[in-house]
Amino acid sequence: MAGWTALAWRVTDLQRTAQLWASKIPAELTELKSRTEPAKELKGYLNMIVIAAALLGALIGGLTARKRGGNRLDIAQYAAGYAMAFIVVGLIATVIIDRVLSV
Repeated sequence: MAGWTALAWRVTDLQRTAQLWASKIPAELTELKSRTEPAKELKGYLNMIVIAAALLGALIGGLTARKRGGNRLDIAQYAAGYAMAFIVVGLIATVIIDRVLSV
């Protein structure tokens, strides 16, 4: 009988521990939610990084072609090439920032 009593006490103790942990979970979730709120606000601006990178790349590409004495088509080609390269860099930066903020 002593074995059954010890087992019953152990089960009761585990039930109390489970109830204690269950009561703590909502507080931890709200803390996590409040920690991620600023990240959600910034997610809308992450796409702007790619657009800004494309514009900056086009500007730098166009100025580079103009400095080298290119005609309009050269300037357009350099602008497009630099814009695409900067888009890739901006996309990688966006993914990294998104991963860091979503922790």
